[in-house]
Amino acid sequence: MAGIDEQSKIKNEGEIRYLSPLDINTSKAKKYCMFRRSGIKYVDYKDPDFLSRFINEQGKILPRRLTGTSLKYQRKVAVAVKKSKAPWSTSICWRFIKVIMEIILKENVANVGFKDELVSVKAGYGRNFLIPTGKAVLATESAKKVLAENLKQKAFKEKSIIEAAEKTAAKISKLELKISAKVGPDGKLFGSISNADVAKSLLDKKIDVEKENISIPGKSIKRIGSYQASIRLHREVSTQLNFELLPEKK
Repeated sequence: MAGIDEQSKIKNEGEIRYLSPLDINTSKAKKYCMFRRSGIKYVDYKDPDFLSRFINEQGKILPRRLTGTSLKYQRKVAVAVKKSKAPWSTSICWRFIKVIMEIILKENVANVGFKDELVSVKAGYGRNFLIPTGKAVLATESAKKVLAENLKQKAFKEKSIIEAAEKTAAKISKLELKISAKVGPDGKLFGSISNADVAKSLLDKKIDVEKENISIPGKSIKRIGSYQASIRLHREVSTQLNFELLPEKK
């Protein structure tokens, strides 16, 4: 590329050249597409359950920013919807659309499930958050087959993980955990006890459990007494923990 002096000389000689900025990266990052990520190549117009995930209450196609679809596949969806004989072609389809959808989790999601788990969630939550953020993919027949094959390959490793989870579950079920808290004269706590407090007490016993995997009555406890928490250590392993809230010694 010509330098500033050379460019000035060229301009003076009457030749016009368009200058371009230096060292600018003009390459664009590839946008997320749920079809490419899930390995879906074809949009089947005969599959109304699948197509319904791209249709809103008025029977119109949802925008790409909500479905995480590239322009190429958005056009394919539009063609499939138009070709389909499903009720949404008359824009009165909402009562026919399932409000629950099946997804496959790509990572652990609190209060939903674990990685590689097939779960059902509200359609809005799935298509507006879990899928666009890469936390899950649609549970199509092809995706289920891929999942089954992956789980088969991981079976040996998974067996050792489950055995470790079962040992931890047995240890937790035998515990009689006692948690001290400041209380008033009426037995009410100053504040409350949450799943984070239970997780901390377990950690004191050298048992590490994520607070999101601990479920206690009413999500928080405000009175002394005996309680039971549900603890999920693996998608196939759960246990119960008995614990007691006691007044803190003065």
